[in-house]
Amino acid sequence: MGYVIARLAKGTLSRGQDSKSEPIAGSLEEIPPLATPTPDPASSMETSAPLSTGVIVQPGKEKRTPTNPNNIFKPNSDSTTARNLCGIEWQAEHKTGTIAEFAAHWNSLTAKQKESYASRSKLVDAASCQGKRA
Repeated sequence: MGYVIARLAKGTLSRGQDSKSEPIAGSLEEIPPLATPTPDPASSMETSAPLSTGVIVQPGKEKRTPTNPNNIFKPNSDSTTARNLCGIEWQAEHKTGTIAEFAAHWNSLTAKQKESYASRSKLVDAASCQGKRA
């Protein structure tokens, strides 16, 4: 089949035959390239920021501002991720600790210490799933 398609593309296969008779009219060499559509500035809606920023802003969505690393760290009481569970314990000892300080603490933990929090996270998730089923 690929051979037939290649011959059709070259224009050496005639219709209805598998021979090298006359070339097919309208071979690929004769087909002009497709025209590239030009963007219509009137039709573009305000769905993105100027290209210079590199940030696409969707209508109706607020752009999240970067977190200030000097803000006081406040773990999410509803989150059960390993990082958040570690943050709850760390924040109990460092009441005025900053986001940057906690990030440094989390990044300094060994893989074994992080795995400990990950296993606790799985236990909490499993317990919360059990509570929903009951």
